[in-house]
Amino acid sequence: MLTITAGTHTAARAGYTIAKNGSTKNNTLTITDGTVGAVYGGWTEGKNLIASTAVDETHPVAVNTGANAEAEGNKLSLSGGTIGANGKIAGGYIAKYTLHQSHLVSAGDAKTNKVNISGGTIGDNTAIYGGYAAGTGAASGAQVTLQDKATVGGNLYGGYTAGAGAASDATITLKGAASVAGDLYGGFSAGTGATTGNVVNLGDGTKEGRISFDETNKRPRVTSVTGTIYGGSDASNTTGNIKNFAAVKFHYNQDTTSAAAPMLKITDGVATAFDWSTFDYTGGIPMSGKLTIMANAAGINVANYTGARDLVGASANSEITIDTENHTASSKKIVIDGLTFRYAKVKPEANTIGTDEEDVWGGRSVLSNTTTHNVLTIDKGTEHRDAYGGWTAGKGTMRTAKKDSTENTVNLVDGKVRNLYGGFTASADASAAGSATKNTVNLSGGEATGTVYGGFISHTGAGDATGNAVAITGGTMKDIYGGYTNGTGQTTGNTVTIGDGTNALPTGTNIAGYLYGGNKTVDTDNKLVVNTAVSVKNIKHFEQISFNISHVSNATTPFLKLTDGVQTSGLDWDKVEVTGANDFVPSTYRTRLATLMHNDQGIDFTKAGVNTYNPIRAKNRESGDLEYTIDTDNPTVTAAKKVYVDGFRFRHNKGTDGKGAKHLALDGTVAAAYGANVTVKDGAAQDNAAEISGGTVTGNAYGGALTAVAATKNAAGGSAHITGGSVGGNVYGGAITDAAASGNVTGSSVHVAGGTVSGTAYGGHNAGTGNTLAIYPGQSAIHDFSGVQKLRFYLPNDARASYTPMLQLGVAAKDIRNLNIGVGFSGSAPVLHGNDVISLMKTLPGGTLLTDADIANQIEGTQGVTMRYQFALQKRGTDELVLTLIGAAMNDQTKSLVEPRCGATDFINRGADLLAASGISSAAKEGGRAEDDEKRGYQLWAAMSQGTMRAETGSYVTTNGYNLSVGWAKEGRLRAAKTLFTPFVEYGRGTYHTYLDDGTHGNGKISYLGAGLMGASNARTDAGRRRRCTAEEYEAAIAVMSLSGRSRPTTAKMPTMRRISASERRGCSARVIH
Repeated sequence: MLTITAGTHTAARAGYTIAKNGSTKNNTLTITDGTVGAVYGGWTEGKNLIASTAVDETHPVAVNTGANAEAEGNKLSLSGGTIGANGKIAGGYIAKYTLHQSHLVSAGDAKTNKVNISGGTIGDNTAIYGGYAAGTGAASGAQVTLQDKATVGGNLYGGYTAGAGAASDATITLKGAASVAGDLYGGFSAGTGATTGNVVNLGDGTKEGRISFDETNKRPRVTSVTGTIYGGSDASNTTGNIKNFAAVKFHYNQDTTSAAAPMLKITDGVATAFDWSTFDYTGGIPMSGKLTIMANAAGINVANYTGARDLVGASANSEITIDTENHTASSKKIVIDGLTFRYAKVKPEANTIGTDEEDVWGGRSVLSNTTTHNVLTIDKGTEHRDAYGGWTAGKGTMRTAKKDSTENTVNLVDGKVRNLYGGFTASADASAAGSATKNTVNLSGGEATGTVYGGFISHTGAGDATGNAVAITGGTMKDIYGGYTNGTGQTTGNTVTIGDGTNALPTGTNIAGYLYGGNKTVDTDNKLVVNTAVSVKNIKHFEQISFNISHVSNATTPFLKLTDGVQTSGLDWDKVEVTGANDFVPSTYRTRLATLMHNDQGIDFTKAGVNTYNPIRAKNRESGDLEYTIDTDNPTVTAAKKVYVDGFRFRHNKGTDGKGAKHLALDGTVAAAYGANVTVKDGAAQDNAAEISGGTVTGNAYGGALTAVAATKNAAGGSAHITGGSVGGNVYGGAITDAAASGNVTGSSVHVAGGTVSGTAYGGHNAGTGNTLAIYPGQSAIHDFSGVQKLRFYLPNDARASYTPMLQLGVAAKDIRNLNIGVGFSGSAPVLHGNDVISLMKTLPGGTLLTDADIANQIEGTQGVTMRYQFALQKRGTDELVLTLIGAAMNDQTKSLVEPRCGATDFINRGADLLAASGISSAAKEGGRAEDDEKRGYQLWAAMSQGTMRAETGSYVTTNGYNLSVGWAKEGRLRAAKTLFTPFVEYGRGTYHTYLDDGTHGNGKISYLGAGLMGASNARTDAGRRRRCTAEEYEAAIAVMSLSGRSRPTTAKMPTMRRISASERRGCSARVIH
């Protein structure tokens, strides 16, 4: 054993022999300091002896002449000091005989020698050898370890031979921040020897071998080899790895390896080649699931590449694999990937992922596991190459579910990708081929510069791309496929949807390509759903096309505009339909509901050689209250350029201006306005309304119209409301226009509160009953009216004797005989006085108004709930109908308003009775408990009562509730008399019911809250002062009022009904109790 701790030395040998057959074995050289030129654990020179020479150190005696001189089991340890430049460091060294016969050298072996370097300084170009054989012997089993910050300036050899001996089975380990400036050889032979079985370890998988940290540069120190790592120098005897490794093994430990950098980085600018079958990996998996174990920017070429390999068993939803980065035999990286293929939810973050050279996916398998229920959402503006909801590829899985990609989702909200796949599979073999089914792509923003696929099959097998969906509500894109296959399978049952059914596509949305149900010509159940207007090049391979017309903004703007200059073909007319008709509010003045398709080059409904249009032609539909027709602009199979929907709502219709108001507010001019126009012979017009508040109708306006020839049904409940604008023709509440029609117009009405009608107002046109013309406040002008059985005038709030005629007719003569005439009067109108006259209607000046001889001249009406008026309908002159007040009186039912006061008074008195009786008694009892006057204080007392009381008021009122009093009493003395003093609060809550003799019934709630002082003496009861607030809520049925379900109103004598709700508030009052 030799240890060097200081000094300067040319060379150091722990074991040394120059005997011909001598060996150096099991020697140890340790260097901790000092300077040495070359160092050896064992040195064997093995020269021949000279005859008749004295035996001394220079001329040793021969030993074991039958054995070769060897260097075995020697150790060299360097932890400090300096080794000079251009020198050697060897564990075991067999040298040539250099003094006399340099051609002679031992044939012995350098075996199982060791070198351990953990520190010190090694000069440039100084080589390290685990074992060195300069003769014909072998160098085997050497171990060389560099650790901590050990640095080698030259090459490093596990075993080195100069002749035919093998350099084999050496192990070199570099750990910590060790580095080699030259090349590294597991074994090297300068002669013809083999170099096999050598191992190079970069790290040892332990904490002791972990990467250290450079505090100065603030970065981790890594093991590095500047030159090339060779398993052996003789390529003919290896299968190749890095350079001539028979096996390459990586071991990962999270305590020893950084997942952020490659475990082995090749930097010489030359491609690396090795055999895939000899590549191995052990250890754990980084938390990130990804690790680069080898990287070479110049390339890595893998022989016998078989694709990704499964490393370790994973969960039910994931796999762990080793593969080249690009999944081919020529790559730049070898990577470990932990992939989730089920139930993954991925959102790329803008600051971590996002280059156009990277793919991104929700779920993925490279072992052919089925990818399913994965979701990828791109919403942070990131950029990617291709994006996949599910991505299935490769082979090798032992799981049952394999090869398919199903029920995955991609959401593109904000970002940029090339191709977009809901589900993708490339897996197929002789036993089965993968399918892409039930996948979804949602595009609401961002950009897809390539193609969008709901489901995609890249293999050429028989898998199907079916049941996939693409939904577009925004963004920019090119071609869209519901399903696509490169193989022999089907692309059926796929759906492409445009719009969300409520909103138009956002500004900037652009589909600059084609829409395909699938890429195969068989399009069974492929469906295109169009919810809003869109322009595309063309559509192909759809069996069904559905248009949602629930939100049409412009009837002439096509839902689907086709722009590539080529005729659209292969459509089935029977499979073109509309939805959302019940939610659609059609125009009341035009027949066109929506334009569905438009192609200037034509739309052909020939499918598989069959004319699908002619057997059907126009398609008449009825949905709820809407009737409509789907047809083309040219009823031929090939010449059509447009597909449209015409229709009307024939009942329950309200015209709208599209702004949510239930009226037709015309800003321009239209020819006619309809609440509904029923053109079907057996159709009925029911409960429709047209409300015109502005603009101009040059023709007629209809609430509900039956315009079919020989119509058989009725027009009922239609109404036309004119509050502004002008109608150049007639106004009809309901109309049946054909003389041969058999139906009637009933229960229809025209309501006029302004505007101008140049024609006639018809409550009902054609035979009918129960039709009404109603005139509301406002100066209205109509030329004439007809077809009404009831004429109603609703007076304005400010009706006075000087009021201008409510209705000015444009005819000189008008017959109103046999009409039921009624007047409605506002409860808030000013009080009228006797003989006040209100003008209702007037013909042209000097005209004639014909009335019944016994015109009803006694009409009763009320003002609010208090005043009852008597009016007389009369003619004034020959041309005017007026209303004259001939009597006024208080309404008997007004008494119902006073009844609650009686009930409230009764209820309050019950509270006073409680205080005067039980209250003062309880106070005296509690206040007088203490015998000692000095100890007497305030004592708490309380009293309560509950009950029902009926008060007769001519009619009667009942109250039901409880009264509560609480106070603090104290007894004292004033001269000879005992006194009692108590402050108190009182509260009462209950209900009341009032009943008049005519059956009028009112009801409500009553409550009060008060406070006061009360006192008493043994001689007399002093006055107590009380302050109380009461509140009553009142509801009653009086005259023509209609209240809650508990109300029982009397019969109304006026033609109108009003809802009244009254409340009373009773202020604070004071009362003296004696």
